[in-house]
Amino acid sequence: MSHTAPRRHFTDRQALLDALAEAGFVQLGRALRTSLAEAEDAFAARVHNAVLAFARFATENVALLDLMNSGKHRPGATRIAEAAEAAFGQMVELIEEGQEHGALEHGDPERLGAIPYATVQGIATMVNGNMIDAEKLDELVETAVERFLRGARPRTR
Repeated sequence: MSHTAPRRHFTDRQALLDALAEAGFVQLGRALRTSLAEAEDAFAARVHNAVLAFARFATENVALLDLMNSGKHRPGATRIAEAAEAAFGQMVELIEEGQEHGALEHGDPERLGAIPYATVQGIATMVNGNMIDAEKLDELVETAVERFLRGARPRTR
């Protein structure tokens, strides 16, 4: 492929970056879907698999994830936002499933889902920055998911 080939397909640099970000969310969505399909039926296993899939994506696609996150909130980036919503919508549905079955407290599923997302994003950032050994990723995700599930259980009176 020649170095001018992208110019024939994209109107400008931003259009190319947007296409990459959108493709990244499609790839992430596929990884989440696969992880959920391969999980046991148990809710905790499904959460663990999905969160681990995100963590691995975040540590294996560092620059792409940065591009995805920076692009999805940019005015006019509707295709990126839609791709992000499709990918993360699976996590929202998983949170809603947990709420329906009494495994998680009721409330805004996006707000509740932000907790494991932020936690794992932080773990991934630390792995990517060599502050935490990459070999500890799976173990840390497992601990994060256990703590989230324990802390987000409905309160008993």
